[in-house]
Amino acid sequence: MNPNPPSNPGGYPGQDPSDPHEQTQLRPTWQSGENAQFGAPSNPQFGAPSNPQYPAQPAFAPPGGQGPQGPGAPGFPPGPGAPKKPRPGWLIPALIGGGAVLLVIVLIAGIAIVKSVGGGGDTGSPGATVKAYFAALQAGDAKKALSYGKEAPASTELLTDEVLRKQRDLAPIKDLKIVSESGGYMGTVHLTVTIGQVSYDEELSMEKVGDDWKLATAAVQLKPYFSYDSDKKNVTILGKPLPESGVVYVFPGALDLGSSNKNLVAQKLKYSSTDDKGQASVKGLSRFSVSGSLNIGFGLSDAAKTSVRQQIAARYSACAASKDGYPSGCPQSDFSGEKGTYSWTAPNVDEIDLSGDVRDGQLSISGSQVWNFTATGRDGRPITGSDSGYVSSTVTVTADAVAVSSR
Repeated sequence: MNPNPPSNPGGYPGQDPSDPHEQTQLRPTWQSGENAQFGAPSNPQFGAPSNPQYPAQPAFAPPGGQGPQGPGAPGFPPGPGAPKKPRPGWLIPALIGGGAVLLVIVLIAGIAIVKSVGGGGDTGSPGATVKAYFAALQAGDAKKALSYGKEAPASTELLTDEVLRKQRDLAPIKDLKIVSESGGYMGTVHLTVTIGQVSYDEELSMEKVGDDWKLATAAVQLKPYFSYDSDKKNVTILGKPLPESGVVYVFPGALDLGSSNKNLVAQKLKYSSTDDKGQASVKGLSRFSVSGSLNIGFGLSDAAKTSVRQQIAARYSACAASKDGYPSGCPQSDFSGEKGTYSWTAPNVDEIDLSGDVRDGQLSISGSQVWNFTATGRDGRPITGSDSGYVSSTVTVTADAVAVSSR
């Protein structure tokens, strides 16, 4: 027989294990209803109350070390040494599944909150889109800049990082300010910005695409105007040849018009009939803008002008060498002196105006220049004088040469 009795065998909580008849006060557990742990079951047939009760403590432990059993008998928690009942196997997957569902709900709620406050990042409002667009231009990121436009341009030949960075270097973007903005289905942004030395004060139309605001287009459409196809073949924009379609899509800013013909340069240009800014205008980003037209004129390059003056100087030199008062094929003439006694001084060819437009490969120059002379008069005395010789010449320009012909 074990001299050490088991720890509270079959007894109730609070009993002294050495004396089952000795009891200590128990703290009741409150619970209502049929499943109350210590209270009597709610049964109208027996008039049992449904309110929580203190458990009735038996004065002795029943045989077999078990507490009272049967319907309605109170159940007691296991003793300190009793093994815990394992959780049902289905509970763990249920908890995991419930956690996953909760996570999905939180994520969906978070997305909804972001969307509700304009969570499209840098496109959550009309003004934010405009700011992000000009930041992409200044950063030289063509792909990102194009992402802020609703309508994709028909051609991206001049919408590359390389070309955009050239524009930025020629005319940096600065002092962007959103003066005002409005939303709704269609939005507007009133902005001011400086590109290079040109200041803009424009109002752009914006469009809502999902939760994001977009510019109507991220590129400006231009249609350079040429009277002759030969001029069209010579033009370059930002160092690139004009597309075969004759329509150009560029970002706002510098155009750097030029020519593939080394003997030609682009003259002062006009962008549309009302805008003489010399750039692709910010206004071209608006939905209600029309295609801008470039009126491009070509002039002689510096090298071509030098060649023209050299050719004219050679003609003048031959005319100045004549002793006649009316040299054949020359612009000067005088009849006051004796024949064969003239000494001519040719005009300065640097004073000839060569700033006109080259159209269809030709430049017309005309005007009068002063020729000074000395001669022997009819009375034998020396005379001096001058003549305004009128010159009319045509300069023909090709890719390889410049030729002057006089009329």
